[in-house]
Amino acid sequence: MRFLDTLWRNIFLISLLYLSMHLKVSIGRELAPEVKEKLFTVDAQGGKIIRFPGFDLRHEGAKWDGTGRWAFDYQVDPKGISHYRLRITDRRYLPFRDWSPGTPETIEVLPNRDYIISVLLDTDFERAAEINLGLKMIDHSGAQVVWNLNGLPNKTKGWTRWEWKVTADPRATHAVFQFLLLSFSVDGILKLADVAVIELPPKKLKPYHKGTGATFRGGPGNLPMKIENVTSKSKSITVDTTGASYIFDLDNSMISQAQRIETPRTLSQWKSSLSLDKLEVILKTSNECVLANDKVTFGIQCDGLLMIVPHENLILRLTSQIGGKWNRLAQGHLLALDDYGGFSVNPDIPFGTGRRVRVHVGKHYSGLGYGRINPGQVDFMNTAGNVKFISCADKGWLIDWHLVPGERLGISVCPPRPFPWKESFEQRFTIVHRSVDPSTYRELAPYADTLILWNFTMVIQFWQGTYTLRCGPFQEMC
Repeated sequence: MRFLDTLWRNIFLISLLYLSMHLKVSIGRELAPEVKEKLFTVDAQGGKIIRFPGFDLRHEGAKWDGTGRWAFDYQVDPKGISHYRLRITDRRYLPFRDWSPGTPETIEVLPNRDYIISVLLDTDFERAAEINLGLKMIDHSGAQVVWNLNGLPNKTKGWTRWEWKVTADPRATHAVFQFLLLSFSVDGILKLADVAVIELPPKKLKPYHKGTGATFRGGPGNLPMKIENVTSKSKSITVDTTGASYIFDLDNSMISQAQRIETPRTLSQWKSSLSLDKLEVILKTSNECVLANDKVTFGIQCDGLLMIVPHENLILRLTSQIGGKWNRLAQGHLLALDDYGGFSVNPDIPFGTGRRVRVHVGKHYSGLGYGRINPGQVDFMNTAGNVKFISCADKGWLIDWHLVPGERLGISVCPPRPFPWKESFEQRFTIVHRSVDPSTYRELAPYADTLILWNFTMVIQFWQGTYTLRCGPFQEMC
């Protein structure tokens, strides 16, 4: 009997050993071709798949444009997945922080079009670190216009296709694949097996109906802003907010914008190509007022924002009633300020439609480019590279905005409410990171009276020393 017990026990143990060996072989066995093909398949989602030239991660020799502090090594894992794994080569600065210049080759992108970045990856790193992948958009001159990066999951537990959508900046013509590492440890794992970009078809504009598209959720909270007064007459409607006043001339299809705080005055005059006849008040609360006819809807918010929503093709002509000492026009967005206030104009062109702002600048415009201009002219060319430039202009300069149904234009007044300007210049603040011990806050008293808790890794490294004194607890982190 003892002999039989021993025999059966040994048979059982041998079976377990065989089974475990078989499972190990199965786990490490190369994937079947159809499984691997599915893993590398990119769903075009109705668009066009684009790949970076010379950047096929399934083969050795992909062109990485590194900084000398890291490298990607070509590997093939037990499942037969060819990939590149990140390796930190410079250990002098740990935890590691760096960004890649991007792939040497670019892809063409279309302005205001949606793109999906599709990456086959495997990650395993601590959550305190960040890895941001995406596209760096550049213009026709090769200058960067914007980053479109997204944070990756830190533990994918195997190969995962990770996708996210971005919209190309209207100025962009090309893009490179780029990543940003923050607090990345030497033993962290980042493996990339495939990178593709999907160019989606342009979205169709969705026109707004009468009375819609001109209001927003939320309110001012405790801030002292409201709709002060609405006056309707046979040929005009006046809407006053805490900081702004708008007068709608129904006979001449004109809108007058005025500032009510600090220095009451008219800021701009607007001529509408659509008639304002039969314009009427259809909604009035303490937070907003909506005016509309069959051709156009206007929404005035308590903070002085006027939202213009056309239901037919519309041309709005601005005639400035202030010269402005700091005027900027970029991609159809206008800011005009002087010592006493001013106004801004911001078009809303829906993302992903492929449409750009259509704007035309009229008289009193300097086309001389960067640098000084003749007295009395307004400089709209100097929108980059010289933020200290002050343009002194005479009032009366003109700009036209062209809109179609589905597009909107917002006009604002500065200041929108009373503000303690003098006291604000005495305020001193600093940024507190999540890892700073609250018991050390008192050490900041000589430097700041306001603390901003910002739960983001790169703030301490790049921003804290930019806007405030480098002080106390931050020495060990900066």
